Amino acid sequence: MSSQGFVGAVLRQGHVEYEKARHATVWRENTPLRFPSVIVKAECVEDVIAAVKLAEAEDLPIGVRSGGHSWTSPHLRDKSVLIDLDAMREIEIDPESRTAWVRPSVKGRHLNDALAEHGLMAPTGHHDTVACGGFLMCGGFGWNFRHWGNGCRNVVEIELVNAQGELLIANEHQNQDYFWAARGGGAGFFGVVTRFRVKAYPRPKCLRANGYVFHEDAFEDAMRWAYEIRAKLPTNCEFVGSWTSWDPETGDWAPTRFALSGLMFADSEEEAEAVSALFDTCPVRDKAVMRRRNEPTTLEERYTGATMADPAGFRFAADNVYTDKDADEIVPLIRAMVESMPTPRTHIFWQYNGPRPDFSGMALSGWGDTFFAAYPLWQDPAQDAQMQKWVVDAMHMLDPIANGEGQMNDENMEAHPQNYLTVEIAARLEELRARHDPKGRFLSFLTPGAR
Repeated sequence: MSSQGFVGAVLRQGHVEYEKARHATVWRENTPLRFPSVIVKAECVEDVIAAVKLAEAEDLPIGVRSGGHSWTSPHLRDKSVLIDLDAMREIEIDPESRTAWVRPSVKGRHLNDALAEHGLMAPTGHHDTVACGGFLMCGGFGWNFRHWGNGCRNVVEIELVNAQGELLIANEHQNQDYFWAARGGGAGFFGVVTRFRVKAYPRPKCLRANGYVFHEDAFEDAMRWAYEIRAKLPTNCEFVGSWTSWDPETGDWAPTRFALSGLMFADSEEEAEAVSALFDTCPVRDKAVMRRRNEPTTLEERYTGATMADPAGFRFAADNVYTDKDADEIVPLIRAMVESMPTPRTHIFWQYNGPRPDFSGMALSGWGDTFFAAYPLWQDPAQDAQMQKWVVDAMHMLDPIANGEGQMNDENMEAHPQNYLTVEIAARLEELRARHDPKGRFLSFLTPGAR
């Protein structure tokens, strides 16, 4: 259904296609019970401008959806205009400048498929289902981010529609407030980004995987070893761990497994081998039930493997904390959280971020040298309340080590609010919102009680 002035469909609450369109804006099965008054399925920039003007005419706030992968879905709000950008997926690559203009709903995997034709790569999200819009605006902890920088650091320019319905270009030389806020401001951004220009890098010559899988009797020793070597690993090595208790063949409960892996984005075999040599120092490697040593892999394999952890057809919740504590304080708390996992497909994730980077020139500011997150997966709607409670309780188990900051995108802002920006940066973001969107046309973060 199209309306006058729009190329894409405009669906008001009660329309026969409305509920299908509402559910489609959320990638998980448990769609929040929040109902926009109007969903605009934008197909072009002109649709976005028209949607902003529609919201002004009807005095409704605006939510914006790129890929819908957000765990809390802050774009989906009651009595609002939801601008769904899903149809806007164009990519324009400039190999000479090593940059690409991408629409918000371009999936990261599709961007890297296109960049590969030019021998290039960008630090996109790890899952097939993650679009560039929310990923870039919320920080962007993507492939090789410790080496190339967070996704938002690699945004060099944006095209946006502001609260007045004007189409603007923002970069470090013009409309700097918008440029600053788009790089890490997440759902607090006061406009609609319709294109990002992002940096790309020469594709690494060899992608190599190292890793161990342990049963729970070795996890404490393995974890302490991980803390010993993590700072010795080069920045172009992603170092992560995960705990799970499911049988890949049956989907049922299985003995808990702890996997540690280092993915090396290397430019030479010698560089890759040096990381493998560090992995050889693991004191409990003989207890590993599976090992990968310097195995060739591909980005396509890595996307597929990451997406398998969070497959389609499930209900999800998520939460996370940052910490700067060491293994002696962390390990006992993690064991208690792992032992409480409520479903076989539930998993807990650990990632080494490294020292706090220079965040000048951008809103991104929350950080910890280590990231912990928990993700319960279930299929029975009757378990919704139980699972939502578990993930918050699990994070509270880590209160003694948490630094009070969390990562956007994997957050649970509505039920477990933390600082996702430093106090100073959050204050500046709100001051800019008041200046550039004085009527509060654009919805902000989904904080407790926000609808």
